[in-house]
Amino acid sequence: MLMCAFFVNPVHAGFVGPVVNENVEMMAILARLAGFEEYNYDMGGSYTDDIDSYFKDCKEHPAVLKMKDLRANNGVAYDAVMSMAVHLQRQDDGFIIIEQEKPSLEKRWNGVDMENFLSLLGKFYDDSDFREFFDSHNDFYRHGLDAYKENVLKYFDKDWYQEFFGYASDKTYTVVIGFVNGPCSYGANRYEKGHDREIFAVVGYAVFDGKSVFNKSNSSTLIHEFCHSFINVPIKSGEKTAGCQTDVDLFRSVKRSMTSQAYPDWQIVVNESVVRAATICYMLDHGYTQDEVINELLKQMDRNFRWMPDLVSLLRKYEKKRNRYPDFMSFYPEIVSFFNDYEQQEIKRYEAALGYSMD
Repeated sequence: MLMCAFFVNPVHAGFVGPVVNENVEMMAILARLAGFEEYNYDMGGSYTDDIDSYFKDCKEHPAVLKMKDLRANNGVAYDAVMSMAVHLQRQDDGFIIIEQEKPSLEKRWNGVDMENFLSLLGKFYDDSDFREFFDSHNDFYRHGLDAYKENVLKYFDKDWYQEFFGYASDKTYTVVIGFVNGPCSYGANRYEKGHDREIFAVVGYAVFDGKSVFNKSNSSTLIHEFCHSFINVPIKSGEKTAGCQTDVDLFRSVKRSMTSQAYPDWQIVVNESVVRAATICYMLDHGYTQDEVINELLKQMDRNFRWMPDLVSLLRKYEKKRNRYPDFMSFYPEIVSFFNDYEQQEIKRYEAALGYSMD
């Protein structure tokens, strides 16, 4: 993988970052050129202007047209773009997908003609002289990385995750700044053959009056993205339980708002709910101010995770009963029960209001 890292700080064993990654920038720029709305936030200041100017003649490039097709027919968007980025490796003037110990490339890439896609990707890289663009922005990248180090990274405690979730820390954590990504941040996993599992938090970037706007408030995004990598395992193992069925009434009541946030099924909503609750637990455990914690809680409720106060309370109980629940996997059935119970309580309220059963 081509990774240009101007600041690589092993704050903890297995922690790398922040870094800038050439493949992340390339894939994000391709998505921007293809019209992906989530990669078209004009928040990068002069960098955004430079992209639009440098690549103005590439909008009809075969690789860009391929990205449009992949979005329309395979659902490739959002985090799937970043998943591909961290699985790419430059080889012999082209690109390959790294050899994986077990599948880790986002499932929306399944069925894609990889030989064709990688060929087009290599052609775009050469035709656009992408390396020249990337190298010419070294100073810009360095400034962003330094700002993140000074204003965000100091609030990140990797050791908390193993303590909270109870899983062995055999992973490498990498924070990548996605300079095209605006307010959007994504989590990605990679299982390269012969390596430990790697967890990536690709965090967004924005400037205001010529200065990056990284500050303590951005730490919740970093905390959130790394929580995903610990929570996905029990969520997936329990996906056949009642609490994770897609057609539950609770999901029906939030489907429109969740779908607009790219959470199209109930399993993902459960995942996102637990991640957000765990993030608030982290903030409580690390002395964030009352206003900071309340603002985070209200932000999640505003996004229609209306069960957030009760779910945070449940996770706080988990923290206090670790003798009974040695790890989060052992506690996961309580999460399923929580959502089942919450759904039943809502149904009772609906029936009381309507005067008849919803069966």
